[in-house]
Amino acid sequence: MKQIDLTGVVLNPAARTLDFSALAIDPRSVLAVLHEPTNRFIFAAGRSGLGYASIAGAVMTLAADTSGLAPGPLTGFRDDGADVATDVRLEACRALLATGNATLSNLSTAIGTPSDAATGSDAAAGSLIAKVTRLLGTQTGIATVLAAVRDRLPAALVGGRLAVDGSAVTQPISAAALPLPTGAATSAAQVTSNTALGAPGDAAYAGAGSPSIIGALKGLYVAMVAATPAGANVIGRVGIDQTTPGTTNAVAVTAAVLPAGAAQDGADPASPAVANAGTGIRGWLATIAGLLKLGPAAKAASASMTIATDLNNLEPAGAAITGAAMPTGGAGLTGWLSAIWSVLSNAQTRVVMFADQSGQAYAVSAAVTGATRDASAYPGMTKYNISVAADQSGTLFFQGSNDGFVTSVSTSIQPVTANIPVTYSVPLTYRYNRFVYGNGSNAAATVSIASSLSAA
Repeated sequence: MKQIDLTGVVLNPAARTLDFSALAIDPRSVLAVLHEPTNRFIFAAGRSGLGYASIAGAVMTLAADTSGLAPGPLTGFRDDGADVATDVRLEACRALLATGNATLSNLSTAIGTPSDAATGSDAAAGSLIAKVTRLLGTQTGIATVLAAVRDRLPAALVGGRLAVDGSAVTQPISAAALPLPTGAATSAAQVTSNTALGAPGDAAYAGAGSPSIIGALKGLYVAMVAATPAGANVIGRVGIDQTTPGTTNAVAVTAAVLPAGAAQDGADPASPAVANAGTGIRGWLATIAGLLKLGPAAKAASASMTIATDLNNLEPAGAAITGAAMPTGGAGLTGWLSAIWSVLSNAQTRVVMFADQSGQAYAVSAAVTGATRDASAYPGMTKYNISVAADQSGTLFFQGSNDGFVTSVSTSIQPVTANIPVTYSVPLTYRYNRFVYGNGSNAAATVSIASSLSAA
């Protein structure tokens, strides 16, 4: 049977899709979909250009272009598959006709003839025509009653209103005896309010008695627009001339008494080089302004400054620590700094420590090469120190090079005994130096190596 769906169909104009998920139906059962705002079909089964391009689940992709349409509303038409003349139903009808229960004679009797009288009641047996005749008669009776009401209604109205009693006269409803809530606007309350409000003719309030609201407002208006009185009646201490109203007089403060220590006028100084060469506040301000000039200026225009005698070498007064004295030829801060530089730049005083290996494990006959150490341009003044501790025996090789170990020479070979820490020191003859440690015939669990460069 054909069905109409007013809701549940969702249109995506940009994607050209119709989603029937809310209806839980197969899109193939849909016959047509009407786009109500444009009054046009966007899908019609069997119509060229209005079919579908594909169906995926409950979503149908349309063949028509819907990119310019609003999302809805939509009206769908579909066939739900019920009461369709299928082969099964046609076979059932054929079998029923074969039994003789459904014949043309039976159908004619059931329908009846035009002369069949109406049945006596709704439940009484009768032909279809008899039933319809009773229905029409009942409708006629109802129509008669409605017509009688219609005819009598104008006479029952009084001035267009329906009377509320049998006297045919509209009765007023009085609320005089009805109870009122607390604070309701009664007639007595209105009289009191009117009295407090006053009358338009009430005189303006002049400051005596109890005026009405209108009288008080009039008095306030008169006071606001009136001129400020002169004489002894000075309002808010704003009057500066009580004898000539309307004339603005200058106020002089030259003779005003200033508090003790207040900044007072004075004289400009002849030169900012001398502090407060003038007098008073002007003397000090002029001196400060002269000393605070920004930017370069000639010597004559600048304030002079004499450096303190104990700051000639930027060294504040003080004393050297015990056991330390200024080297010969030095003086002040510069002397101390040059002495420190001389000591730090002497290769003989340098000691550099390296942590090369710490607790490493080595397999049988494994070897490790240490990092390259630079002894600078004076290797003869430096020693290469290596400390080794291992839980298995091995061999320590010292190697030297002057070309960054493009080529190298073994300078010393030292044995290492298991579990006996040992330290070797080798005087250097090459600028670049390193060590190579070779593990023995047993795997070592822990090998620690530390090296340093020190003065020879």
